[in-house]
Amino acid sequence: MRRGPGIAGLQQAARTKEQFKLTGEEVKKNTLQAMHEQLAAFRTNLEEFARKHRADIRRDPVFRAQFHTMCANIGVDPLASNKSLWASTLGLGDYYYELGVQVRAIRKLRVLGGGFDLVTIGGSQYVRSVPGELNLDKNRALEVAQGKGFTSVAEMCKTAGWPAGRAEDVLQALTGEGIAWVDDGAPDGVRLFWFPCLGGGLDQAA
Repeated sequence: MRRGPGIAGLQQAARTKEQFKLTGEEVKKNTLQAMHEQLAAFRTNLEEFARKHRADIRRDPVFRAQFHTMCANIGVDPLASNKSLWASTLGLGDYYYELGVQVRAIRKLRVLGGGFDLVTIGGSQYVRSVPGELNLDKNRALEVAQGKGFTSVAEMCKTAGWPAGRAEDVLQALTGEGIAWVDDGAPDGVRLFWFPCLGGGLDQAA
């Protein structure tokens, strides 16, 4: 008959289990400490990179977006405070002040007629840079397309309650003004009207 491990064996197993637990916690602690140190070093290098390439970050919107994405991936928010190190390093406070001045300047241009203007579509503001006015029908078409970046005659009829002729006329007018692009390559054969100014669904089409 096989004998059990006995009291001494059980105590030894318990000590071994406890030792493994303590070792695991120590390894976890050391790993976390190493990760924090690496992250701190990376942030320091990121700040140095920002100082070195400050002019490029402020001048190039694509480079600035890539830099901001890189910051977000490690939990750094350059826009968190206009009094932060990032604001002083990159001059972000100045950048957004200048952007605000440009937006106000666009508003002032409306007195010249038919040029740049700010329009509100579905609760968001866009810069209109083509001649002519966006009437209620055109605004409605843009609102319907806002979520996906495109719409169709059938969708306009369903969502806006328009007859097909009215939807076709509005979408063709937007196409003629360069605001909409025609896409006849949809799998179901439905003609789609894309709006690059909205941008929402263009990544899906790529």
